Order: sequence, then structure tokens, then C-alpha cells
Amino acid sequence: MLVRIISAGCLSMSLCVPVFAEDHRASVTAEQDLLLSGSVDLSAGNVFMQTHAESDKDYPNNTGRISGEARVNLPFFSNASLQLDVTGEADFNNDYGDDDSIDDYENQILGGAHLNYRSPEHYLLGIWGSVGEAQILNQDSETGWMGGIEAQYYFGNTTLYGQAGLFASSARDKHSETLEKAQFGRAVVRHFIDPNMSVSAEFLYGRGDDGADDTKFIDFASWSLEGEKRFADSPVSFSVSYEGNYIGNSRNTDVSDEKSERLIEHVFMAGISFKFGSTTLLQEDRYGATLDIPLAPLRAAVYSADIVD
Repeated sequence: MLVRIISAGCLSMSLCVPVFAEDHRASVTAEQDLLLSGSVDLSAGNVFMQTHAESDKDYPNNTGRISGEARVNLPFFSNASLQLDVTGEADFNNDYGDDDSIDDYENQILGGAHLNYRSPEHYLLGIWGSVGEAQILNQDSETGWMGGIEAQYYFGNTTLYGQAGLFASSARDKHSETLEKAQFGRAVVRHFIDPNMSVSAEFLYGRGDDGADDTKFIDFASWSLEGEKRFADSPVSFSVSYEGNYIGNSRNTDVSDEKSERLIEHVFMAGISFKFGSTTLLQEDRYGATLDIPLAPLRAAVYSADIVD
């Protein structure tokens, strides 16, 4: 089922790739070796939140967010590589200040690895896994594990990227309302307007269970648009992005109740990235650190123990 979700997502987004009057293609030669390369990325922005939860608590309408990621690609043999990642984010509540009575999503950090085989002119096939922790303000942290399969398909200046995975968290007890386990699929399309300018879109959807006896399932989804520009002969690139996140709980839902258990985030970010080992964004995508770890599943686990509970 997840493979079908990813395939359909990749196909639908590929149809939305814009057509440009001039096709700026970069040379992608089969003789070139995979790159020992990577990047360090930093972003900052703001989250605008919509909550519809049956709770007597107040929650912020907006909050600041910073995020960071470090990636390195370690090639071995002729077409195989190991990519290592560290990624995370942290929120700064703009509404509550130092109010210690509030339980709200605070941060998460994940470390992961990707083992893959790649033909830079055609495709990538691999497996991946990660582990990390997320923190709820004034509460204990949640640990999450993820793993699955991933693939990329290259044609011209466009890359299609799909992931299918399983998620599990350290729910506190068998009656916990935290997302305990889930499966998810993710689809990404990247198009390179020229070798040093890209636009990308992605969609992730997952469904899982928690430990509460009266809960059927928890849905979570994320979607995003991003543009990135790297300057020629420079290791620095800049990006701007929009991301949406949805978490919904089927428990206690009623068509007549407008306060169903759900949350939506709208996130606007600007970022800077420092690259090493590659000369263009397109070269990095095909020969270097081209993979990443989704933050949505562990974020959904924390929110399902907090707002959507």
C-alpha cells in the first residue's frame, strides 16, 4: 500500500513540474565517482498554528522555530555509499513567555543513516533508519525510531524521491494517548532550473495507533514547497520554504462537533546552507548527500500526547 502511495505521489507531483523556455542541463557523466560531500543547513522562521482540540488549555497561535541539519555522504566501492544525518528543530513560544503551566511541543533531534546503491544517470535504491527524541515543555521526552526503504529516479534536471517507513515511539504506558506506531509514505520532486537553482515539493502521509482503548487511529501529514539558490564558485546557498503539518485523532470525533481533535501548522522559513565536496546543487543531488530524514512522524507523536490528545 505504501509503495502505491509513493508511486502515485511521485507521478502526480512530476506532472506539476514547470516547463521552462530554456533548458539548463548540467553534465552528468557516468565516469564520475560518487562524492565525499555534504552540507550544514540552518533555518529560522515562524509557525502559525490552528488547533481544534477538546481541551480546556490555551495554545499558542504562533511560535518561532529554528531548524538545522548536517549531512555527509561516504562513498565506497564504485556505486555504493553511506550517508549520515543529524537533523532537528526547536520552537520558541511567542505567546506564553515563561508560563510554566503550559505543556507544548518544544524540540526534536534525530540521527540517521542511509545505505544505498546509485547509478547517477538513472536511479538510487537504499534502506534507511533513524532514532531520536522530542521534548514536550514541562514533560518527559518521547523517543522515536524510524526505518524503511527509499528510492530516487533521475531524468533530465528532475529528481523523484520516495520513502516508505515504519515509526515507533516510547509511549509511556499501554493507556498512553501518544502515537505508538505508524506507517507512512513520502514523495518528493526536485527540479533544477539550472545547476545551481532548484525548486522542490513534497508530501508525506502516515497513519498509526496509540495506547488509548477508545482511539481508532491518528493521522498525520506534511506538505512543503522550497526554492534554493547556490552562488557559483561558492559553498553557500540560500533557501526559502513553506511547510504545512497536520495531526488528527479519530477519538471522540463527531460530525456535529466543530472541535474535532486536529491541529494544523503553517511554517514559513528562510535558510542558509554551507556545502562541501560538490560544485553545484545538481552535482550534489546526483553524486553526494541527496537523502534526508522526515521530522513529521516524531512531531506527530509529541503533538498527539499534547494538543491532539
